[in-house]
Amino acid sequence: MKLSIIMPVFNGERFIVENIYRVQTVLQSYVIKKLVDDYEIVVVDDGSEDNTLKLIKENFSSSEKVVIVENVFNQGKGFAFKNGFFNSSGDVIVMIDSDLDIPPEQIENLIIEFKNGYDVVITSKFEKGSKLKYPLFRKIVSFGFYIIVKFLFGLPFKDTQTGLKLFKREVLELCLTRMVVKRFAFDLELILIAYRYNFSIKSISVNIDYHNIGNVKLKTIVLSFIDTIAIFYRLRVLQFYDRPVFLSNDCSYNFYFLKEDFSKLEGINTNDKPLSELKDQDYVIIKKYFLNKKLDIRILSSLINSYKVQIINGSFLVKEGNLKEYVRSSVLCSSVLQPFFSVAYRVVSPIVLPIPLSDFLCVSGKVMRYLLEEKVNLNDEEDIILKISKKYHSVLFVSDWSTVVDFKGKKIFKEFFKRIRILVKTNNVINLFSIGLLMFFLWLGFGISILYGNFYFSIPFLTFFSFYLLLKVVISGLK
Repeated sequence: MKLSIIMPVFNGERFIVENIYRVQTVLQSYVIKKLVDDYEIVVVDDGSEDNTLKLIKENFSSSEKVVIVENVFNQGKGFAFKNGFFNSSGDVIVMIDSDLDIPPEQIENLIIEFKNGYDVVITSKFEKGSKLKYPLFRKIVSFGFYIIVKFLFGLPFKDTQTGLKLFKREVLELCLTRMVVKRFAFDLELILIAYRYNFSIKSISVNIDYHNIGNVKLKTIVLSFIDTIAIFYRLRVLQFYDRPVFLSNDCSYNFYFLKEDFSKLEGINTNDKPLSELKDQDYVIIKKYFLNKKLDIRILSSLINSYKVQIINGSFLVKEGNLKEYVRSSVLCSSVLQPFFSVAYRVVSPIVLPIPLSDFLCVSGKVMRYLLEEKVNLNDEEDIILKISKKYHSVLFVSDWSTVVDFKGKKIFKEFFKRIRILVKTNNVINLFSIGLLMFFLWLGFGISILYGNFYFSIPFLTFFSFYLLLKVVISGLK
C-alpha cells in the first residue's frame, strides 16, 4: 500500500521545511514497521506571497519522496487539496494541515481504521478521548458550525472540519469531480458527497496543539457560512451532487427484462437465460419501459459504477403534448405533487437523478433473489418498495417529468395517494410534512390569491421563490 500525504500551504515560510522533514520521519517509521509499503509527500503551494515555494524547492527538489505542486495564485485550501490529489499516486490519501497543529504521528490511527475496512477516516474534536489545546473562541465557532451542519444536512458526524483525514483513492476519484467549494467549507462538501455515495466513514478522536496566534476572523466565519448555504442549495434545490459523473463507453453488466411468467430472463445486451441462473452482477428490469439500448443501458451501467448501487428506481412521467398537458405536467406535477412522489421513494433512496429514463425498476441479481425468497408480488410496485425498504438503503431514485409515459386525471391522484400510503407504512410521515406539504401549501396559497384577488395569500409563495432565485443567482453560480 502506497500512502500519499497532501500538505496544502500558504505563506508558511516559518515552518514548512521543518514540518515536511517531520512528516517524512514519521512516514519512514511506518515503512519500517510495515504499516505501509511506500509513501510520498505532495506539498501544494497555494500562491504564497512569501518565500515558501522557494524554500520548498531549495530543500526538496531532488527528493524522490516529495512532490512539489505550485498554484500560480491563491485559490483556497480545497482547490489546493484537489490539485494535490491529481498529482499524487498513492492508494490511500491523507490530508493534513501543513502547520501540523495536528501532530502527524496520529496518521497511524487513521491507517489502522482504514485497514479495518473503512473507505474514509476523519478526525473529530468532539469524539470522546480528543485532547485539545485550542482557543475558547474556536471551540465556540466549531460547535456552532456543527449545529448548523446537523440542522441543514443531518450528517451523523460531529465534526467535518478538522484538518486530518484519510481517503481511499477511489473515493476521491469520484467525489472530487463533484466538489465545487474551493476555500472555506470544502471539508463539509467532500464528506457530504462521500456519505451520499454510501462510502463507509469512521470518525475518531484527535489531539490538537494549536500553534497560531489569534482567533478566527469574522470574514472567514461569514464566508464559511455562505459556502455552507451554497452547499445546501446545490444539495436540496439543484440536486447537483446527484448527477451522473460519466457515461461509460462499454457496459460491464448484463441487463435483462423479466418475462411475464417470471420464469425466464429476456436479455437486453446479452442472451436470454432461466431465472434460476441469475448472478449477482446481472441486473433485472422488473417494470418494462421504452428502452433506448444505445443510451439507456450505458446510463444504467454508469450509475451502478458511479454509485455502487443494487437498485435503481424510476417514476411515472407526464407527457406534454399541448398547453393543458404542459400546465398539468410543469405546475401540478412538477411543482405541487413531485415533492410527494420524490419523498415517497426517498424512503429507500437518498439520491435523485434527473436522467432520460421512464417508468422502471432495475435491481441486481442479489436483490432479485431476495424479492423471490420473500414471495413478493412482482406486479405490485407498492409491495416491492415496502420489501426493499426493510433491507436495502443504497438505492437510486430517478425522476424526470418531461419524458413520455402518459397518465391522466384520476391516475395522477391514484399514484399520488399510493405514495402517501407508502410514506405512512414506512414511518416517514415527517418527510411528508417537511417537504411535500410545504410545497403544496405554497402553491395552494398562490392559487387562492389569484382566485380571490387577495394578495396576502401569495406572500409566502413570493417570499419562498424570491429567496430561491436569490440563492440561484448570487450563491450558486451554476448554470
